[in-house]
Amino acid sequence: MRIILASLILSVLFVGTASAQPQQVYVTAEGSNNVSAIDTSDNTVKNIVDVGEGAKPTGIAVAPDGDFVYVANSGSNTVSVIRTSDNTVVDTVQDDVGDSPVAVAVAIAQDTDGDGVANTTDTDSDNDGITNDDETSGDSAVSQSTIVVRNENPNDPDGDGIANLRDLDSDGDCIPDHFEAGGGNDGDRDGLSDNFVDVDMDGHHDEHDPDQTGNTLALPDTDEDGIPDFLDKDSDNDGRTDAEEAGGLDEDGDGIHEEIEDLNRDGLADACHPDTGAPLPILDMNSNGVPDHLEAKSNDGSSSSTCALAGPGATNGYSLMLLFIPAIILIRRFWRRRTN
Repeated sequence: MRIILASLILSVLFVGTASAQPQQVYVTAEGSNNVSAIDTSDNTVKNIVDVGEGAKPTGIAVAPDGDFVYVANSGSNTVSVIRTSDNTVVDTVQDDVGDSPVAVAVAIAQDTDGDGVANTTDTDSDNDGITNDDETSGDSAVSQSTIVVRNENPNDPDGDGIANLRDLDSDGDCIPDHFEAGGGNDGDRDGLSDNFVDVDMDGHHDEHDPDQTGNTLALPDTDEDGIPDFLDKDSDNDGRTDAEEAGGLDEDGDGIHEEIEDLNRDGLADACHPDTGAPLPILDMNSNGVPDHLEAKSNDGSSSSTCALAGPGATNGYSLMLLFIPAIILIRRFWRRRTN
């Protein structure tokens, strides 16, 4: 009796997901070896589907598209496949289902980036323009080993529990991977490539897909330490983290932006997402066209932080103005906390 009731509960779930009209509820009847299809418009039995003598149908589940129902037959060690459009058995799975199957569960294919391509076949599961292969390996074995030396998981260096291939900010500095990988096709800075087009349905935006004559993102490694910038918390190796140099908050100097809340779990912190906060300004204090977090050491050996804060020819007034930057950042953080 408990088994039949469990089957009924599973069938009720079908009402909200079925594509067939009118919607139907399916009930297994172990004693009579059939499945009843109930029309929910008037709560009458529309069809009785015979799944075979001695089948003893028990578990039942509906495919995500609502086109087929799968029934576990504990008596015949089979699984019946019922087509919902006409409630007929169109196939019976007999091989390797084991003895007395009693339950059925449906695995729903995930599509993290919502591009219509399931993660299992999507070559860019987060639509940041970087292929899954590049995000998994950092595009070189050297990158993997170097990150491991820093006691970081190469596939999740920011430790947010989101793998790089589905993380829009893999190193947690609040600078989207697309930008750090050399991309210029993210006008709103939400981490996603704009105007997504995917002719061959491989999940990779055509603008970055070489199969569609697109340009692969360069994956720059500014300090040439073997770690691409999008995985590197200090891309210019000047001792100051990218999060801080780009205008963000990193008081403990760990390279991860202080405000890490990420309610939609896309990897880009809400504080730096255009829909919920504000992207980092990407500072260029000496106005030379190179963002501070990418300002490599100059020829005379001075670091980018020195150039940015007191570059050649800087006036006293300019230097004085720069002293207020930490205070502005703290005020900005305090104000965000009050408004949250």
